[in-house]
Parts: sequence; structure tokens; C-alpha cells
Amino acid sequence: KTNTYFVGVNLGVRRSQVGLTTLSGEITDEIDFETPTRPAEALRLAKRRIEELIKANPGRELSVIGVSVPGMTDASRKRLIFAPNLDWRDVDIGEGLKIDERARVIVENDSTAAAMYEARLKIRDSDDGLMTNFILVRSGTGIGVGLVIGGRVFRGSGIAGEFGHMTIVAGGKPCVCGNRGCWEKYASAASAAS
Repeated sequence: KTNTYFVGVNLGVRRSQVGLTTLSGEITDEIDFETPTRPAEALRLAKRRIEELIKANPGRELSVIGVSVPGMTDASRKRLIFAPNLDWRDVDIGEGLKIDERARVIVENDSTAAAMYEARLKIRDSDDGLMTNFILVRSGTGIGVGLVIGGRVFRGSGIAGEFGHMTIVAGGKPCVCGNRGCWEKYASAASAAS
């Protein structure tokens, strides 16, 4: 439907964004805010921003709220299991951002979400129709990785999908995840600045 729109929420370590987009990918509105340290407060603020954007766009039907988070999500893509750089654990984001019973809330790791987007672009723009294989690496406060094989995104189970928390230096620097010597302690943008 031409009056259908989608909400995108990026819950970042320092800053978060909420935006509206059409099915064709046109961003019609966007709000940016500092991420509160407590998850309940962050969800309240994000939900308030979503409601403001919906109110500013009357006569349109909300279809999906997509949420990217800097951490592990559950298999149902409703909950954040653990975001080490936010120190958030077991957060029901799907319930916290529910606006309308008809609009689904989908929660995804931010690097996996970025890989999904890139895979769709590569497949859509491919002249030869070959399947897409790549690894997307995001470096910021931490390191996130999205893995695409044969055009499909692969997710790890638990910490297995968190490549930034792989030990690369035995007994190395302590990490926010509780491990020592994690890749992101040596190669993230935050580690370069310290």
C-alpha cells in the first residue's frame, strides 16, 4: 500500500535515532537523541519519539518497527540478550516499543541488520544473479560483524555471533563483556582513541 510506512530505531551506545521510511526506502522523518543509560528509560524515550513521528504523519498505516541494537538478540528477534557496551541484559524491546497490535516489532543486532541491508542491495544490483558472500565489519565503540553466505544472513548463538568479543590476546585487556583480550579492546574506534 502506498500509505504504509515503517519505523526504524537504532539504539546506539551513545546516540540513538528514530525514523520513518516508505516501502521504497525514502526516509521521511528522523529524530536523534542521546541514549539513556537505563534500558527502561531508553525504551520510553524511543517510544515517545516514535509516537511523535506517527502523530506528525496522519492517515498512514504503520507496518513494522525495526530496531537495531549493539548486542546479542534472541532467536525470536524480540529481546536484547546482552549489550556489553551498554551493560544491558535481557531487555524485552519488542514489548517496550509496541505501539499498535498490527505493527510487528523486530529486534536485530546492528551489524547483522547492516549486513541484511547490504545483502539486499548486492542481490538487487547483481547483473549475473550470483549469490552474495561477504563479511561486514563495523568498528565504533565496539566491533560488530555481520556474516552473509549465499545471500543469507547467518546469526551466531549467544556470544558465538559476537566476533568483537573473540579473544585475540590471551590474558589481555579486560573487556566490558567480562572476558579478557577481546578483539574490540585492540581494534575498535574506542580502543584507538584510548
